[in-house]
Amino acid sequence: MARIFVLDDEESIMRTWVLILTKFGYQTTGFSHPHAALEAIRKNPPDILVTDVGLPAMTGIELAITLMDEGIPTKVLLCSGQTVTAEYIDAAAEKGYHFRVLAKPVGPALLVQSIRAALGESEDTAPFT
Repeated sequence: MARIFVLDDEESIMRTWVLILTKFGYQTTGFSHPHAALEAIRKNPPDILVTDVGLPAMTGIELAITLMDEGIPTKVLLCSGQTVTAEYIDAAAEKGYHFRVLAKPVGPALLVQSIRAALGESEDTAPFT
């Protein structure tokens, strides 16, 4: 099963997503600071990183760009509840980086479905119950 890192500066969201993804059989590790997540990714990249866009010190988009620029093969699923995210997405697109962002709140069904799609897993790999 895939390894997933979850990054959100809101501890309750991070812990909830880790719990949900663990229930679905994913090996999941949570982080509340982007630099800690980046350090861990550089040491042993997960299959996918689920990250909030609005983070302290570095946005989720900046983190995704860093991973891409360093050639780290981790896929990134961005989530945001902030309206300023569109500005970040547009700025990244001007530099040649294109992202899709899930709007928060992200419920369990959409979270798992989005991860399955990003990983190329079939819908019946881990059914939502």
